[in-house]
Amino acid sequence: LLLQMLDAESSVRGYLLTYNPVYLTPYQDGQAELEQTLDALRADSWADEAQREAIEHLALQVDMRWSQLTRGIERGVPPGTDQPAGGSGKQLTDDMRARILALRTQVQTEIDTTQDDAFARFADTRTMSNVLGASVLALLLALLLTQLKLLVQLLLTQLKLALLLLVPLLVQQLTLLKLALLKL
Repeated sequence: LLLQMLDAESSVRGYLLTYNPVYLTPYQDGQAELEQTLDALRADSWADEAQREAIEHLALQVDMRWSQLTRGIERGVPPGTDQPAGGSGKQLTDDMRARILALRTQVQTEIDTTQDDAFARFADTRTMSNVLGASVLALLLALLLTQLKLLVQLLLTQLKLALLLLVPLLVQQLTLLKLALLKL
């Protein structure tokens, strides 16, 4: 918005210095562009009523400044408000600059707050994910230990059965070996 306004001011100054109408193109195109920008600003969802009022006040300042520029073109001389030492034209532009800066600062603060809140929620979510992950890992470990215990019990049972079958065969083989040694 401020750049559009400054382009229009420069355009009028260029025209008034040279009286070459080509310099008026930014001024002539600028009014529609300024209205589009103001409409876009009005359409935004501002955080509070003061911001909406600031946009409306800014629109009034733009209209006042535009009227000054138009009068300067019509008279063929810079308006008395745009003298080298300053004046109400400079004051209007400075006020618009200050109002835009204030809005920008408020919006940036809102963005920073939203971003900080998002990062905090992300950190909370990440912590919850870590806790959930640790819980799942603990559950899997408990299941693994239970399965391992069952496997060890099964192996011990199989070993006992094998020993029960092998001991009589071993006793029989030792008895046969003993008899064979006695015959010698």
